[in-house]
Amino acid sequence: MFVWQGSSLYQLTSLMERELPDGVIVSEILTRVSLAALLRQFQWVCRDWHNCIHDSKFQLIHSQKTPVVASGFFVLVERSIENISDSNIFFPFNNDPSNPSNKNPSPSLDFLPSPVAIAGSSPFGSLLCCVTLDKLQTGKSIPMFYIRKPATREWRKIPNPKTRFPDVGMRIVVMQTYPTLQYKIVRISATSDVIKYCCELFDSVTWAWKRLPNLKSLSGLVDRFGAVLINGCLHWMNNRRQTHVFSIEQEKWNAIIHLPPDIVESELDIRYLLILVDGKIGVLISNREWTEVWVLENYYIHTSWKRKFRKDLRAISCEVGGVCLPLAMSSTGIIFMLCRCPNRRCCAITYNTNDDAYTSVPFPSDARSFLGFPFESSFCYI
Repeated sequence: MFVWQGSSLYQLTSLMERELPDGVIVSEILTRVSLAALLRQFQWVCRDWHNCIHDSKFQLIHSQKTPVVASGFFVLVERSIENISDSNIFFPFNNDPSNPSNKNPSPSLDFLPSPVAIAGSSPFGSLLCCVTLDKLQTGKSIPMFYIRKPATREWRKIPNPKTRFPDVGMRIVVMQTYPTLQYKIVRISATSDVIKYCCELFDSVTWAWKRLPNLKSLSGLVDRFGAVLINGCLHWMNNRRQTHVFSIEQEKWNAIIHLPPDIVESELDIRYLLILVDGKIGVLISNREWTEVWVLENYYIHTSWKRKFRKDLRAISCEVGGVCLPLAMSSTGIIFMLCRCPNRRCCAITYNTNDDAYTSVPFPSDARSFLGFPFESSFCYI
C-alpha cells in the first residue's frame, strides 16, 4: 500500500499537470484512486480536482470501477394487514443500461437479528440506523437501535435515545474512519409543541446520547429521510422553505438559509426536498406535472441559486397511470419517485435525469405507506 506524503503528492500533481491532458487524469487515474485517498487528499490538490471529484458523472465512473454492492433506494413499506410485518424493499439504480448483466449484488438487511425499519442513514448510505418493529409480537415493545454496514454485513446495537418523542429525522455523520470509526447521530423528534423539536446527539466515542437545545421552527420540518450534509453541517428544511443549519462540530443550530422568492412557486401542491448535487446543496422542486433542481452555487451567498434542469413528468405519469411524486434524488442524478395509481397498485419509479430513462416496480398490494432512503454504497467514507 502506498502512503502519500505531502511532498510526494505535490510532485505527482506537478508531473501530471505537465505531462498528461486533463481527460487522462480524470478517466484513467483519478477514477482508479482509492476512495479514502480521493476524499482525504486528492480533492484538496486544487479547485478543479475538487469540483471533478464531487461531480456526479465522476462519482458514477468511480463507483463502476470499484463496485461493492449495488446503489439504489431502500423503501420501508408499512403493511395494512394485521400480524404482517412491515418490510424493506431495495430498488437498485441501473448504472450501466448498455450492460444489464453487469449488476452488483443488492444490499440486504437479513443479517440483523430481527425485522427492522430504517430510521436514518449516513449521507451516502454506508451506515443505516435501524429500529426493530416486533410487529408480530407486540405493538407496544420498546424499539432497539442498530448501526449497520451493508457492504460488510456488520452491525452493533446502540443505546436508546433519552426521549420518547416520535422521530422526525435521524442522520449519521462519519467523523473519522482511521484508525477507528467515529460517528455522530443527530436525532430530531417532535414535541407536543408543533413548532418546537427536540434535538439529541449520539457520539460513538462516549457511546451515549445527550440532549441539545431544542430547534424552534416557524413551521414543520419536511425532510423525513434525513438532512443534507455539507461543510460540516446538517441542513433541514421546513414547510416555509427555510433551511435550518446544524453544526456537527459546535453541536448547535447556527444559521437559516432562505430560498429566494423567484424560485418559490405559489401553487399549493409544490413539494420541496433538499438534496446534494455535485458537492453542493440543492433543492428538488416538483408538482404533478414537472420537477426541477436548483443548486446553491456559492454556499456563503444565499442568493446564488441557479437552476440545473427542469423535467416534464406528464409522459411518465400517463404511461404508468398515476401521479409521480419525487421522494429523493441520488448524487448521480437518479430521482426516486412514488406513483400513486387510482385503479392499480402503487409503484416505485427510478428516473435517470441524464437520459430520461426510467423503470417501475409495483409495491405489495397491502402496502399502506412508504418511506424512502437513498443508498449509495461506493462513493462514501466507509
